[in-house]
Amino acid sequence: MNIRSLRFRITAWSISFLALALGVFSIAVYLGVQQFLTLSMQRNLRNMSSNVETVFLSEYGKRGEKWAVGEINEAFSGGDDRYVRILHNGREIFRSDDMHNPPVIIDTIPLPNSGFTGITRMPQISGGILQFTDQYEAPDGRHFTVITGASQATMQRVLRSLAWVLVAICPIVLLFAAVAEFLLIRGPLRPVLMLTQRTEHIGRDHLGERLPVPETGDELQRLAIALNRMIERLEDALAHNHRFSADASHELRTPLTIIRGELEQAIQEPGLSSTVVDAIGSALEEIDRMSQIVQSLMATAYLDSGGEQMERKPIDIGHLTGSTIEQMRLLAEERNITLITEQLEPLIVEADPTRLKQVIVNLVDNAMKYNQPGGMVTVSTCAQGNNALLRIADNGIGIPAASIPCIFDRFYRADKARTRATGGIGIGLAIVKAICNAHQAEIRVHSIEGQGSVFEVSLPLCE
Repeated sequence: MNIRSLRFRITAWSISFLALALGVFSIAVYLGVQQFLTLSMQRNLRNMSSNVETVFLSEYGKRGEKWAVGEINEAFSGGDDRYVRILHNGREIFRSDDMHNPPVIIDTIPLPNSGFTGITRMPQISGGILQFTDQYEAPDGRHFTVITGASQATMQRVLRSLAWVLVAICPIVLLFAAVAEFLLIRGPLRPVLMLTQRTEHIGRDHLGERLPVPETGDELQRLAIALNRMIERLEDALAHNHRFSADASHELRTPLTIIRGELEQAIQEPGLSSTVVDAIGSALEEIDRMSQIVQSLMATAYLDSGGEQMERKPIDIGHLTGSTIEQMRLLAEERNITLITEQLEPLIVEADPTRLKQVIVNLVDNAMKYNQPGGMVTVSTCAQGNNALLRIADNGIGIPAASIPCIFDRFYRADKARTRATGGIGIGLAIVKAICNAHQAEIRVHSIEGQGSVFEVSLPLCE
């Protein structure tokens, strides 16, 4: 699971908000139930006090204390989780039995102050006590203090059970919601994934492809339209660049040919001083170099634009590599480089043999050119999945890490100290990259400065 993916982040944000909402909801439910139970208990205590007063104490003067106490004892004997106490002129005339759920001795419960009316909470007593005190005056003028109370232990047990239920249910709800949302969000994100996959393939062959535009009228449709417009602008800019490179290269060929012809004719004139001959010879060398640059620019322009029709046919890349290396051994000996072929598997790929050979020559030549005296270049071909892998490794000067992304750019030199004579014209790797793109091949480079470089070209195998 990729924790940086949009799918994961959307799920995480949603579950975070859901967790916050569940937390607020759970607290609200707990406090609401607590308030409801407390008010219900207070109401029951008030009703109990009212019943004692209206049914029994109102008849106290007519029927006497013995009758009133006996009737109250039958109706409110207590002993469970509630109690009744009645005071007449400061004297306690009735007290219900001690509570046993939880065990509480009534005598340990302090009496209210004289004349007090209302609710009293006593959390210090076992389980907590809620007590209601009322001052009652009978029809005959007698004054009574009626005290009704109850234990909050049952209410506390209910609240604890509710808290445990909420604590247990919330994680289950969050887990279920996270899994459900993670699975369900795949549907809305599927068009984004399709656009991403199509975008990755655009430009591998050519930029003429466009993204499908879903007729949804939402942000995805606008995104697809915007990306298609951007691709169109890129296509126009690249086409203009290719046309400019091809046209400029083509237009430069004629004047360079004329200048070369005139200089070759001029150098044959008799009586020229050695200084003039040297100057004309140097100019001819520069013209040859410019001609190579122009020819390379034309080649890359045609390859990039798809204008060159390559003769692609099934060839054995192992055999082609072996024969090319044999032809380059004399050059390697002249440069004091050891050229080794480790493993050349016979692998059939569909390619233009001339252009593929150009890739091998350029990469091996670079490996020898940027090597050290007595260095070694190793070449191999092997199968890697459904691809053929051409691998060229050297133990030369290597490439700085900052230069690796730029080495396939035209006229780029990683080693700025190289001269034109030893460093080439800086377009060989650009041609290699263009040929690889034209063959739907991938070229990779791994290098450590001072230790050497490895170039890998991966081409699809013929089915």
